[in-house]
Amino acid sequence: MPITFDCTCGRHFSVGDAFAGKRTKCPSCGTPLTVPVPEAAPPEPGFAEDEAYRALLESPDPEPSKAPAWTAAPVRESAEPERSQKTVPKIKAREPVRAPDYNSYPEYAPEPRRPAIHISPAVLGGVGSMILAVVWFGLGWAAGRIYFYPPILFLFGLVAVVRGVLGYSED
Repeated sequence: MPITFDCTCGRHFSVGDAFAGKRTKCPSCGTPLTVPVPEAAPPEPGFAEDEAYRALLESPDPEPSKAPAWTAAPVRESAEPERSQKTVPKIKAREPVRAPDYNSYPEYAPEPRRPAIHISPAVLGGVGSMILAVVWFGLGWAAGRIYFYPPILFLFGLVAVVRGVLGYSED
């Protein structure tokens, strides 16, 4: 329900209940105004539940009791522990894990392992190229000539050996 009030200059205001008790200024004259707080309506005679609820809200809180919230279980005289009526299921022993039989499923068989260093035909060709380059360079030097092809051939052979050892060959 909106709250209505007037300024001293005669201007009329109507605001929502949420603004009750807030301060503002009149836009016309600049006078500071406080939105009035509406008085609570007297309770209408109603149901007994409403009156009981109001009585609960207005009554003081009861004092907390000094007794603990829990009590200890009585001490038993017998040394044998109490057995419950429920039976606990026994846990079955695990079966040993067996290696899979790949003979019955050949499509799932793992591929055989290759050794860490694999000598491929590329390695043998690279070593052969390096030997040929050294012989060619040595014969040319003995004849008094230096050829620039043998060092290039030696580098190609070295690259082929490294690629073959690392497994990058095209075989």
